[in-house]
Amino acid sequence: HGKRYHKQFAEAVNASGRPMFLETVAGYYFLRDEVAQYSNSWRFCEDHHDDWESTGEAVACRLDQEYFDVSGAAGGWPYMDFLMTGGNGCAGPIAHCPGQTDDNYKTEFGIWTITQSPLIVATDVRNMTNVMEQALLNKDILRHHQSTATPPGRLVASGKAGSDMCVGCQVWARDVRTDAGDDATLLVVVNWGASRDQHAEDISFDLASYYQGRAQRGLEGRSEAIAGVEDLWAHVDAPANVEVSAEGVVAVSQVPAGGCEILLLS
Repeated sequence: HGKRYHKQFAEAVNASGRPMFLETVAGYYFLRDEVAQYSNSWRFCEDHHDDWESTGEAVACRLDQEYFDVSGAAGGWPYMDFLMTGGNGCAGPIAHCPGQTDDNYKTEFGIWTITQSPLIVATDVRNMTNVMEQALLNKDILRHHQSTATPPGRLVASGKAGSDMCVGCQVWARDVRTDAGDDATLLVVVNWGASRDQHAEDISFDLASYYQGRAQRGLEGRSEAIAGVEDLWAHVDAPANVEVSAEGVVAVSQVPAGGCEILLLS
């Protein structure tokens, strides 16, 4: 009866006439592709903990949302659970005791934001570490996260054995708009650190196939020519570790193990 009960509860909330934000946990497993009609956000995985394996599990679960076509839109968002940026805390005066590296936290934040998960911070913000400031106060990244002008980002490339991209490397992309209203592409380029020696990787991604699908996503077509690249972590234009060919191949060098680059291509 879980499906019926969740629908009845949502209808009762709406009937109250009071503004409420309804998050469901088990509701996703009952409602599946109907969940956005009855929830403002929904959990869809096990609890997220402050360790790298748990972050990877949350991201793997997020891919299931694409399968059921519930990737999120204004009014209803898949929720990847708490952000652990900086460490979820431990005994002591405002102690963080991080369970992941700073690069791991940046990857966590990058994927949470490009997929437009609600951001609920589970760390003590009275003591802002460097990575917490880089992520939680990053207006360039948060501006796009908060915009509902375009759909959430999605995984568009993943390295596997025998492929040109390194094993454990990923590219997530989202169509966005600049402050001037121009079309742009947001990329989160991830090195999950699958290599045994956990080394930095060079990651290349061909934008041509991604741009070819823009019409299906309700956006105007565009050529593969990129006029500008901005590093949203460093807040710099034309970062030295990024090259874009005339054919639209984006090459990002030395992405740290467990880390990511967040790029805005315009």
